[in-house]
Amino acid sequence: MSLSPAETFDRYVIEERLGEGAAGEVYRALDTRLRRKVALKVLRRDPEMESEAWDRNVARMLREARSAASLTHPNIVAIYDVGEHEGVPFIAMELVAGKTLRSSIGRDISQSERIELLLQVALALAAAHAVGVVHRDVKPENVMVREDGVAKVLDFGIARRLPGAVTNTQDSGISRLSRLTGDGSIVGTPAYMAPEQLLGHEIDARADQFSWGVMAFELLAGRLPFRTDGGGLGLVTSILNDEPRPLEDAPEELAAIVRRTLAKSPDERFPSMEDLAEAVAGVVASVLPPPPPVRKKMLSSGIRRVYAQAPEALVPAPEPPPQTRTNPILIVGAAALAVGLFLGGVLFLLQRSQDTAPAAAPPGAATNAPSGR
Repeated sequence: MSLSPAETFDRYVIEERLGEGAAGEVYRALDTRLRRKVALKVLRRDPEMESEAWDRNVARMLREARSAASLTHPNIVAIYDVGEHEGVPFIAMELVAGKTLRSSIGRDISQSERIELLLQVALALAAAHAVGVVHRDVKPENVMVREDGVAKVLDFGIARRLPGAVTNTQDSGISRLSRLTGDGSIVGTPAYMAPEQLLGHEIDARADQFSWGVMAFELLAGRLPFRTDGGGLGLVTSILNDEPRPLEDAPEELAAIVRRTLAKSPDERFPSMEDLAEAVAGVVASVLPPPPPVRKKMLSSGIRRVYAQAPEALVPAPEPPPQTRTNPILIVGAAALAVGLFLGGVLFLLQRSQDTAPAAAPPGAATNAPSGR
C-alpha cells in the first residue's frame, strides 16, 4: 500500500515518503500522541503475493523490531513502536536526518571522516554482538549518516540471535545458494557476505566482521575488494577463492585491519568486533590529528572516548595558576611601620623603668635598718 501526505495511519500523520524496498516503504511521519517526527516503516503486500511469502515478511519485520529494540547505543537507530493497522504491520523508529553511507563512497570527504564513520559502525556492531545479535546484512545502504557526522546502523530485518545456523552443510553448494535465493531474493547482499555465509555454513558474529571489511574497503578505495567483472556468479567465486585487492592510500595500520577482517576463515579474523573496534580506535588516536572542539561535540560518545586516549602530546598542557604581583611601595611602607613600632616600644619600656626606680637617701638620714651595736 502507498500512503499520501496528510494521510493518517494509526496515530501517525504521513508527511512524505523517504524510500522503499522489496517488502515495504518508509515514510516521514508525525506521531500525534508524542508530538515527534518518526520514520514509519510500513510492510507492503502485493495483490499477487502468496500468504506464505506475506507471513515470512511479517515475521522478518517483527524480528527486526525485536532485535533493534533490544539494543541501546548512540550509533544504532532506536525503535519507538511496533504494531499493526488494518492488517498492515509497521515499525516507528528514530528519524535520522541525513544520507546513507553509500552517498559518501566516491565523494571527496577527508580520510579522517571515513575512518570515524567506520569506527562508529564497528562500535554499533560490537554493542549488538554483546547482547547476542548478529546483523548479517552490513552494507553502506544500512548505515545512515546524520548531518553532524554521526553514523546510525539500521535494518536488523535479517538479524539473528547467537548461535544461529543458516542451513546445514550436508548438501551441494548449488543447493545451498538456491536456498539463500529461494524466493528470488537473497537473505543478505552477496557482495558483502562472508564466505561461510555464502556457503550456508553456521555463522557467528565474525561474519559481520567480513561485511564490515568489505564496506570499509569500498569506502576507503571507492571500489569492492573482490573481482566484479564476472557478474554475480563471478563475484561470489572471487569472494570464495581470491585474495582481496591491496588497499592503497590508507594508513598501513588500517589496511592491515581491513585485510584481517577479509580473511576466508573466521578463525583468522579478530576474536570479536570489540577487538576490531579497539584496533580502529588505535588508528584514530595515533595516526589522525585530534578534531577541533566543535567537531568533537558532534561525535558519538564512543568516539569521544577514543580521543580521550590520544597521546599526551595532543592534549594541551594545563595553564599555570596566575601569579600575583605585589606593589613594592606597600612592602616599603609595611617595613617602615614595623621599625617604627619596634623603636616606640623600646622607648616606652626605658621611660617606664626610670619612673619606677627608688630615689637615693640624703646623708644622715635615719633608716629602719638595724645598727651594728
